[in-house]
Amino acid sequence: MSFHHRHVIRALLCIGLSLPFAAGAADGAKGAAGTKLDKYLPAKLAGWRTDPPSDPDNMGDHTLAVNQTFSSKDQESGLDIGIQRILPASRIGLPKLEQAKLGRNAEGGVDSMQQVKGIKALLGYDAGNRSGKLVMVAGTYVVSVDGNGVTQAQLMAAADGVDLKGLSEVCR
Repeated sequence: MSFHHRHVIRALLCIGLSLPFAAGAADGAKGAAGTKLDKYLPAKLAGWRTDPPSDPDNMGDHTLAVNQTFSSKDQESGLDIGIQRILPASRIGLPKLEQAKLGRNAEGGVDSMQQVKGIKALLGYDAGNRSGKLVMVAGTYVVSVDGNGVTQAQLMAAADGVDLKGLSEVCR
């Protein structure tokens, strides 16, 4: 087989492999996969400045993951809210919150179960460092709120600003 034939076959193979993916992407654009996640993030949090939402996966469409950073006016405190869609083939990636160890954690903070709009959330917070992370599952989405230089109440308020009902509905 000549060099030219190998390139033609490789190109046809690549096109053939990408067609089912493109068709799946088009179907997904109509459903949950095509929904921009930006609209589920809080537009504002009282007392915080915000940057525009960003796509941590650099896909540019904000349909699989989105992050939004909030900073205090003095730049001493920060919050990062992330929403990550877990694809059907990756459901093993959904956190098992009911299996979490509660109480003192290795970093010196305390892990506890909380409720945010009726959804279970795992909160790890270190009062000494004023930092923590809250993780919850809304349908097939994982929502995380990371905070530095914040109170536990500020972490909870940021989580409360996420449209969990909308996320739960879109990901059925």
